[in-house]
Amino acid sequence: MTATTRATQMASTVHKLALMALHPPTILQDDYIEWLALVNPGMQHRGNYHLFDLAMRQAPAGPMVEIGSFCGLSTNIIQYLKRKHHRPDPLYTCDKWIFEGSENPLPEAAGVDHDQLRAYVMDTFRRSVTTLSPGDLPYTVEATSDEFFKMWDEGTHVEDVFGRGVELGGPVGFCFIDGNHTEPYAQADFTHCDKFLMPGGLILFDDSGDESDWEVKKVVDRIKRNPRYEVVAKNPNYLVRKRA
Repeated sequence: MTATTRATQMASTVHKLALMALHPPTILQDDYIEWLALVNPGMQHRGNYHLFDLAMRQAPAGPMVEIGSFCGLSTNIIQYLKRKHHRPDPLYTCDKWIFEGSENPLPEAAGVDHDQLRAYVMDTFRRSVTTLSPGDLPYTVEATSDEFFKMWDEGTHVEDVFGRGVELGGPVGFCFIDGNHTEPYAQADFTHCDKFLMPGGLILFDDSGDESDWEVKKVVDRIKRNPRYEVVAKNPNYLVRKRA
Protein backbone atom coordinates (compact mmCIF):
# COMPACT_ATOMS: atom_id res chain seq x y z
CA MET A 1 0.00 0.00 0.00
CA THR A 2 1.41 3.39 -0.98
CA ALA A 3 1.57 6.34 1.39
CA THR A 4 -0.99 8.14 -0.77
CA THR A 5 -3.42 5.20 -0.65
CA ARG A 6 -2.97 4.86 3.11
CA ALA A 7 -3.59 8.57 3.61
CA THR A 8 -6.71 8.43 1.44
CA GLN A 9 -8.11 5.49 3.39
CA MET A 10 -7.37 7.20 6.70
CA ALA A 11 -9.12 10.37 5.52
CA SER A 12 -12.13 8.34 4.43
CA THR A 13 -12.29 6.57 7.79
CA VAL A 14 -12.07 9.86 9.70
CA HIS A 15 -14.84 11.32 7.53
CA LYS A 16 -17.10 8.33 8.18
CA LEU A 17 -16.48 8.46 11.92
CA ALA A 18 -17.30 12.16 11.93
CA LEU A 19 -20.56 11.56 10.09
CA MET A 20 -21.47 8.73 12.48
CA ALA A 21 -20.84 11.03 15.44
CA LEU A 22 -23.13 13.67 13.92
CA HIS A 23 -25.85 11.16 13.03
CA PRO A 24 -25.67 8.21 15.45
CA PRO A 25 -28.03 5.34 14.62
CA THR A 26 -31.16 4.64 16.62
CA ILE A 27 -30.48 1.58 18.77
CA LEU A 28 -33.28 -0.82 19.61
CA GLN A 29 -33.19 -1.61 23.31
CA ASP A 30 -33.85 -5.33 23.53
CA ASP A 31 -31.92 -7.58 25.90
CA TYR A 32 -32.66 -10.77 23.97
CA ILE A 33 -31.32 -9.41 20.67
CA GLU A 34 -28.13 -8.35 22.47
CA TRP A 35 -27.76 -11.96 23.66
CA LEU A 36 -28.45 -13.27 20.16
CA ALA A 37 -25.74 -11.03 18.73
CA LEU A 38 -23.37 -12.34 21.39
CA VAL A 39 -23.92 -16.08 20.92
CA ASN A 40 -25.06 -16.38 17.29
CA PRO A 41 -22.25 -15.91 14.72
CA GLY A 42 -23.07 -13.28 12.12
CA MET A 43 -22.53 -9.74 10.94
CA GLN A 44 -25.29 -7.20 11.55
CA HIS A 45 -25.01 -3.46 12.09
CA ARG A 46 -26.78 -2.64 15.35
CA GLY A 47 -28.87 -0.09 13.48
CA ASN A 48 -30.48 -2.95 11.58
CA TYR A 49 -32.20 -4.15 14.76
CA HIS A 50 -34.32 -0.98 14.84
CA LEU A 51 -35.08 -1.33 11.12
CA PHE A 52 -36.10 -4.98 11.53
CA ASP A 53 -38.40 -3.90 14.35
CA LEU A 54 -39.97 -1.19 12.18
CA ALA A 55 -40.49 -3.71 9.39
CA MET A 56 -42.20 -6.21 11.66
CA ARG A 57 -44.55 -3.47 12.87
CA GLN A 58 -45.29 -1.89 9.48
CA ALA A 59 -45.02 -4.51 6.73
CA PRO A 60 -48.31 -5.75 5.29
CA ALA A 61 -49.36 -9.31 6.12
CA GLY A 62 -47.68 -11.80 3.86
CA PRO A 63 -44.64 -14.03 3.43
CA MET A 64 -41.22 -12.57 4.24
CA VAL A 65 -38.00 -13.24 2.33
CA GLU A 66 -34.36 -13.06 3.44
CA ILE A 67 -31.61 -13.20 0.82
CA GLY A 68 -28.42 -14.39 2.49
CA SER A 69 -28.57 -16.38 5.72
CA PHE A 70 -24.93 -17.10 6.69
CA CYS A 71 -24.94 -18.44 10.28
CA GLY A 72 -28.52 -17.43 11.08
CA LEU A 73 -28.14 -14.24 13.15
CA SER A 74 -30.46 -12.07 11.06
CA THR A 75 -32.82 -15.01 10.59
CA ASN A 76 -33.16 -15.46 14.35
CA ILE A 77 -33.61 -11.72 14.91
CA ILE A 78 -36.42 -11.57 12.35
CA GLN A 79 -38.09 -14.66 13.81
CA TYR A 80 -37.87 -13.24 17.33
CA LEU A 81 -39.33 -9.87 16.30
CA LYS A 82 -42.10 -11.65 14.39
CA ARG A 83 -43.08 -13.41 17.60
CA LYS A 84 -42.72 -10.22 19.64
CA HIS A 85 -45.11 -8.37 17.33
CA HIS A 86 -47.46 -11.34 16.86
CA ARG A 87 -46.67 -11.81 13.17
CA PRO A 88 -47.66 -15.29 11.92
CA ASP A 89 -46.20 -14.65 8.45
CA PRO A 90 -43.77 -17.35 7.29
CA LEU A 91 -40.13 -16.46 6.61
CA TYR A 92 -38.38 -17.89 3.55
CA THR A 93 -34.61 -17.61 3.29
CA CYS A 94 -32.07 -18.58 0.66
CA ASP A 95 -28.32 -19.00 0.62
CA LYS A 96 -25.91 -21.06 -1.47
CA TRP A 97 -23.18 -20.65 1.17
CA ILE A 98 -20.56 -20.01 -1.49
CA PHE A 99 -18.41 -17.16 -0.24
CA GLU A 100 -16.41 -14.50 -2.04
CA GLY A 101 -12.77 -15.48 -2.25
CA SER A 102 -13.46 -19.20 -1.92
CA GLU A 103 -11.96 -19.73 -5.37
CA ASN A 104 -8.54 -19.11 -3.77
CA PRO A 105 -6.97 -21.90 -1.71
CA LEU A 106 -6.46 -21.43 2.03
CA PRO A 107 -2.96 -21.56 3.57
CA GLU A 108 -1.74 -25.08 4.28
CA ALA A 109 -1.49 -24.21 7.98
CA ALA A 110 -5.27 -23.63 8.10
CA GLY A 111 -5.81 -27.39 8.20
CA VAL A 112 -9.18 -27.08 6.44
CA ASP A 113 -10.36 -26.22 2.95
CA HIS A 114 -13.24 -24.11 1.66
CA ASP A 115 -15.59 -27.08 1.37
CA GLN A 116 -15.09 -27.82 5.05
CA LEU A 117 -15.66 -24.17 5.96
CA ARG A 118 -18.85 -24.13 3.88
CA ALA A 119 -20.12 -27.29 5.59
CA TYR A 120 -19.29 -25.77 8.99
CA VAL A 121 -21.22 -22.56 8.26
CA MET A 122 -24.24 -24.48 6.94
CA ASP A 123 -24.24 -26.70 10.03
CA THR A 124 -23.90 -23.61 12.24
CA PHE A 125 -26.92 -22.06 10.52
CA ARG A 126 -29.04 -25.17 11.13
CA ARG A 127 -27.98 -25.46 14.78
CA SER A 128 -28.43 -21.73 15.43
CA VAL A 129 -31.93 -21.62 13.99
CA THR A 130 -33.20 -24.88 15.47
CA THR A 131 -31.84 -23.88 18.89
CA LEU A 132 -32.83 -20.20 18.94
CA SER A 133 -36.06 -20.27 16.92
CA PRO A 134 -37.64 -23.55 18.09
CA GLY A 135 -41.11 -24.14 16.76
CA ASP A 136 -40.72 -21.24 14.33
CA LEU A 137 -38.22 -22.46 11.76
CA PRO A 138 -37.89 -20.52 8.52
CA TYR A 139 -38.17 -22.28 5.18
CA THR A 140 -34.54 -22.14 4.06
CA VAL A 141 -33.63 -23.11 0.51
CA GLU A 142 -30.05 -23.87 -0.53
CA ALA A 143 -30.00 -21.70 -3.64
CA THR A 144 -28.68 -18.47 -5.07
CA SER A 145 -31.16 -15.62 -5.11
CA ASP A 146 -31.58 -16.00 -8.88
CA GLU A 147 -32.35 -19.71 -8.45
CA PHE A 148 -34.64 -19.03 -5.50
CA PHE A 149 -36.74 -16.40 -7.28
CA LYS A 150 -37.01 -18.52 -10.41
CA MET A 151 -38.51 -21.27 -8.23
CA TRP A 152 -40.67 -18.67 -6.47
CA ASP A 153 -41.97 -17.40 -9.81
CA GLU A 154 -42.80 -20.93 -10.96
CA GLY A 155 -44.44 -21.97 -7.69
CA THR A 156 -41.97 -24.83 -7.32
CA HIS A 157 -42.31 -27.42 -4.56
CA VAL A 158 -38.87 -27.85 -2.95
CA GLU A 159 -37.25 -29.48 0.06
CA ASP A 160 -35.63 -27.04 2.47
CA VAL A 161 -32.41 -27.56 4.45
CA PHE A 162 -34.42 -28.97 7.35
CA GLY A 163 -35.88 -31.72 5.14
CA ARG A 164 -39.36 -30.20 4.87
CA GLY A 165 -41.32 -29.90 1.65
CA VAL A 166 -42.60 -26.41 0.88
CA GLU A 167 -44.28 -24.70 -2.05
CA LEU A 168 -42.80 -21.35 -3.03
CA GLY A 169 -44.62 -18.39 -4.56
CA GLY A 170 -47.03 -15.55 -3.99
CA PRO A 171 -46.89 -11.87 -2.99
CA VAL A 172 -44.34 -10.80 -0.39
CA GLY A 173 -44.68 -8.29 2.46
CA PHE A 174 -41.03 -7.81 3.48
CA CYS A 175 -37.61 -8.55 1.98
CA PHE A 176 -34.18 -8.33 3.57
CA ILE A 177 -31.46 -8.09 0.92
CA ASP A 178 -28.15 -9.26 2.36
CA GLY A 179 -26.54 -11.29 -0.40
CA ASN A 180 -23.73 -10.29 -2.76
CA HIS A 181 -23.29 -6.52 -2.25
CA THR A 182 -21.87 -5.72 -5.69
CA GLU A 183 -24.06 -3.52 -7.88
CA PRO A 184 -25.17 -6.13 -10.47
CA TYR A 185 -26.18 -8.68 -7.82
CA ALA A 186 -27.85 -6.15 -5.54
CA GLN A 187 -29.76 -4.72 -8.50
CA ALA A 188 -30.90 -8.20 -9.54
CA ASP A 189 -32.03 -8.93 -5.96
CA PHE A 190 -34.03 -5.71 -5.89
CA THR A 191 -35.60 -6.47 -9.28
CA HIS A 192 -36.65 -9.92 -8.06
CA CYS A 193 -38.09 -8.57 -4.81
CA ASP A 194 -39.89 -5.73 -6.57
CA LYS A 195 -41.66 -8.21 -8.84
CA PHE A 196 -43.35 -9.94 -5.89
CA LEU A 197 -43.48 -7.16 -3.30
CA MET A 198 -47.06 -6.10 -2.58
CA PRO A 199 -48.07 -2.42 -2.35
CA GLY A 200 -46.94 -1.14 1.03
CA GLY A 201 -44.29 -3.88 1.21
CA LEU A 202 -40.88 -3.11 2.68
CA ILE A 203 -37.29 -3.84 1.65
CA LEU A 204 -34.25 -3.50 3.93
CA PHE A 205 -30.85 -3.28 2.25
CA ASP A 206 -27.85 -4.29 4.34
CA ASP A 207 -24.67 -2.17 4.07
CA SER A 208 -26.56 0.50 2.10
CA GLY A 209 -25.85 3.54 4.29
CA ASP A 210 -24.55 6.74 2.74
CA GLU A 211 -21.06 6.07 4.15
CA SER A 212 -20.98 2.45 2.96
CA ASP A 213 -18.12 1.25 0.76
CA TRP A 214 -20.37 -1.40 -0.83
CA GLU A 215 -21.92 -0.97 -4.28
CA VAL A 216 -25.41 -1.81 -2.98
CA LYS A 217 -25.46 1.89 -2.06
CA LYS A 218 -25.68 2.74 -5.78
CA VAL A 219 -28.81 0.60 -6.13
CA VAL A 220 -30.45 2.37 -3.19
CA ASP A 221 -29.51 5.77 -4.64
CA ARG A 222 -31.55 4.89 -7.74
CA ILE A 223 -34.46 3.61 -5.66
CA LYS A 224 -34.58 6.90 -3.74
CA ARG A 225 -35.29 8.62 -7.06
CA ASN A 226 -37.92 6.05 -8.04
CA PRO A 227 -41.43 7.50 -7.55
CA ARG A 228 -42.76 4.00 -6.87
CA TYR A 229 -40.75 3.84 -3.64
CA GLU A 230 -40.27 5.95 -0.53
CA VAL A 231 -37.71 5.85 2.28
CA VAL A 232 -39.22 4.70 5.57
CA ALA A 233 -36.04 5.03 7.63
CA LYS A 234 -32.26 5.39 7.36
CA ASN A 235 -30.29 3.97 10.29
CA PRO A 236 -27.73 4.10 8.62
CA ASN A 237 -28.96 1.41 6.18
CA TYR A 238 -32.10 2.02 4.18
CA LEU A 239 -35.59 0.63 4.71
CA VAL A 240 -37.85 1.49 1.77
CA ARG A 241 -41.57 1.04 1.06
CA LYS A 242 -43.24 0.25 -2.27
CA ARG A 243 -45.95 2.83 -2.95
CA ALA A 244 -47.67 0.86 -5.70
